[in-house]
Amino acid sequence: MQVSEVEAQEEPKAQLRLSRRAAFGLLVLLPTLLVLLYTLLLASPQYDSHAAYMIRGTERKNPEGGLLASLVTQGASAPAQGESMAVRDFMRSADAIAALKAKGIDLAAHYTDSGSDWFARLTPAQPRAEELLEFYQDKVQVDFDEQSGMTKIRVRAFAPAEAQRTALVLIALGEERVNTFNQRAVAAAQQDAQANLASAEAEIAAIQGKLTAFRDLTRDIDPASSGEGTLAQLEKAEAQLIAQRAELTGMRASLSGSSPLVIAAQARVATLERTVGALRSRLTGGANAVNKRLAAYEELKFKQELAAKRYDDARERLSRANDQAARERLFLVPVVSANLPDKPAWPRPFSLTLAVFLGLATAFAIGWLLLAGLREHMAD
Repeated sequence: MQVSEVEAQEEPKAQLRLSRRAAFGLLVLLPTLLVLLYTLLLASPQYDSHAAYMIRGTERKNPEGGLLASLVTQGASAPAQGESMAVRDFMRSADAIAALKAKGIDLAAHYTDSGSDWFARLTPAQPRAEELLEFYQDKVQVDFDEQSGMTKIRVRAFAPAEAQRTALVLIALGEERVNTFNQRAVAAAQQDAQANLASAEAEIAAIQGKLTAFRDLTRDIDPASSGEGTLAQLEKAEAQLIAQRAELTGMRASLSGSSPLVIAAQARVATLERTVGALRSRLTGGANAVNKRLAAYEELKFKQELAAKRYDDARERLSRANDQAARERLFLVPVVSANLPDKPAWPRPFSLTLAVFLGLATAFAIGWLLLAGLREHMAD
């Protein structure tokens, strides 16, 4: 009687152990075996190519100047974080996929290759742009370290050469992006200076045209020189007139008015008076007088000098803008060249199988304990 009772008590325990072993085999060992077989026999190898670069500005050396100069130098040579993050975001965008395709790298064709296993490749064969971008962002990692200013790239592909080539082209595309930043910065810095220079050049050309028209109209190349020559002639004629008048006065004191000498002297005086009047009229009288032509000419020359100064200022501003743009120029500096991987980074059969086994075993143990506790609670 006692033996049968013991057997009756042992039978449920044996059934429980059997069911636990069966559940462990079904829920833990079988999936683990499937994962091992998949990674060993079916999984396509995937290769990682790594590269790194930095975006730096032009170094400015200030050997003298103390702490302030040191701070300026550090600021000038600090990594361009904004541009680095912009390049990073570009490399992980749909624009980068399109740029890679333009360079001969068709990521959609590579990642949907039917030669790769179904679980690893991108499906369907003609993925939408959003699906391709999501898959691409999983395969291409671009991480920017704010402390060091370095950006690290990891490209995963089904062929080692494809991984390396994609990483190299991404670096080249990043350099093109930096050059675009530089071109935009130069254009922005030079825009106002070039506009001022063009305006000054146009103003100088306009004033030069007015000077040419003025000379053609007045038939006078340099009114200032012409005025000086006329003034010298006037001074000479006035001196001769004074001398002739003095000589005529002396003749009248000793000779009669009908004397041929007196009459000749009066004629010379009259001629000199007409000459002096004509020279004075040329200098100050009439619409084409030297003084009026000289005033118009000097006004044009004054405007020409102002335009020349403005032109020199515009050229100096453009030169400063060019220098500033050169000082702020950015460069993409490769730190680690993209490598050609020798062995696949994925899959890792044994490490993955061990991780799956431990995870499933832990989950099974926790589930079994919870189930046992529930049974005891229901039995009570």
